[in-house]
Amino acid sequence: MTVIVPRQDYPKDDMAAVIPVMEGSVSSLLEKFETSHNSRSGAVMTALNVALVRSAVDPRAAMRETWESWRLAMQVHSAVFAATTAPDQERVTCSGIVAIGPLAIACLAKANGLPVEVESGYLPEALLDFAWHGEFGA
Repeated sequence: MTVIVPRQDYPKDDMAAVIPVMEGSVSSLLEKFETSHNSRSGAVMTALNVALVRSAVDPRAAMRETWESWRLAMQVHSAVFAATTAPDQERVTCSGIVAIGPLAIACLAKANGLPVEVESGYLPEALLDFAWHGEFGA
């Protein structure tokens, strides 16, 4: 039996309006990424926040832009960790929009053939179903 977990409503129009500004901030931070610790730290937080805000606007992660924002957030995190930057300086300000830990566990389960019998706005459907798999080189 599938369990349905409803999610709270977010002011989607207001959140969508700030995405271009946030993406501009990510671009600026990435330009200084190699030479500035503060830029690396800021890029990690801001890229993740862009993905979270896009997920509030597009809870199923059905739009390409939402998937791309998650990919960028993971790439920025990966680059920071590869540069051995301390992860304890990261803070997420949009917590609760996507259940990142349960999403990761659900994706691992699904990838290994286990059924995932939970539907929730906190688990973007397209990410859980690997809908973008093979669409981009990552």
